[in-house]
This record gives sequence, structure tokens and C-alpha cells, in this order.
Amino acid sequence: WSDVREQLMPASSPVTRPAAAERAAPLIERTVPVRQDSHGAIAGEYLYVSAALVRLSFRLVDCADSVEANVVSVTASSSSFTDGTSHGRIKMGWFWMLDGLRSEHSRKQKLICHSRLPKSAESFANDDKYDVMGELRRIGVFETSFKGANDLADISITSSPIAVTKEEDVQQGVVLSNTTVDASFTSLFLNWNPQAVK
Repeated sequence: WSDVREQLMPASSPVTRPAAAERAAPLIERTVPVRQDSHGAIAGEYLYVSAALVRLSFRLVDCADSVEANVVSVTASSSSFTDGTSHGRIKMGWFWMLDGLRSEHSRKQKLICHSRLPKSAESFANDDKYDVMGELRRIGVFETSFKGANDLADISITSSPIAVTKEEDVQQGVVLSNTTVDASFTSLFLNWNPQAVK
């Protein structure tokens, strides 16, 4: 095996690798949470899963007509604790739909609907460029250090087990749970111009 290894990777040509700072994204520090139930018992987190969507864009084009939809910064996470409790959370940053359909009638605003944006919808309409993505890039949304936003929605779901008291339920392995949903929809604006669809 040593001869084969020497032929594949000669000692005279060492492999060079980039520094760790160049090839790895910065680590996100996170404190592992613990919970305390009604009986005073401590439950630790044993599973944590998270996922992030930086950007999702969709554009439908037909000749000179187009409709565009964008979602930026969506993060989802799920935690499981040793006492059977589970906690999930989803945060949604920015969303907007842009109407690029031709119309014989004048209209100033082409943002059909949108969440709270970095600037007012009127300011994006003034130059008729609607460069929302460029503005988000300018404030650092696409940097690796960005931790997400909830300008559209912040939804949390917690499910906790309930102690079973009936003997027959205990013998049959019945599991009861209490689920709490905390949903905050921060903003969603609709700009409807009936003149544009005549």
C-alpha cells in the first residue's frame, strides 16, 4: 500500500490547501437551551435542525409581458428536548411581486403585493427600476454573517407532552400533547390598480 500511495501522491509534490478562513464559512455560535417543566425537572435539547433559504425568484415571461415573484431570507429550525417537547420556528424576511404586464392605462406602482421593504414602495417606483434585490444586497442581507429577518412573518409551534392519569391509557401507551402556535405576520401590502386590468 505504501508503494501505491507513493505513486498516487509523491512525497516531492505536497498538497497545498487554502487557509481555514478562506475555505470555511464562519461558525454560528449558539447556546444549547434547556427547559424546566412544571415539576422542576430539567430537560435538555438533544436534537436541533435548521435550514435557510437565501433567495427564491420566479419570473413568468410572455413576449414583453412578465410577472415576477421573489422571497428573500427564510429560516426554519426545529428542536427536540429530552422531556418530549418539540419546538419549531420559521422566519420569513422579504417578499414582493412585480407586475410587468403591458397596459394602455397609466399606473405608477407595479409592486402588486409586498412585505415591509428596506425602502418605501413609492421610492422603488420613482425611478421605475424596482431594484429591491440591489437594496437588500446593499444593506448586507446576502452576507454570510446575516442572521435572518422577520419582516414578513415569524411563526413558532411548540408541542409539549401531557401526563396521562388514567391507568388504561398508561397501559395502552396513550400519548397526549399540548400544542401552542404563536404566529406574527408583520406586514403584507396590496397595491391594486383596477385600471391596469381593464
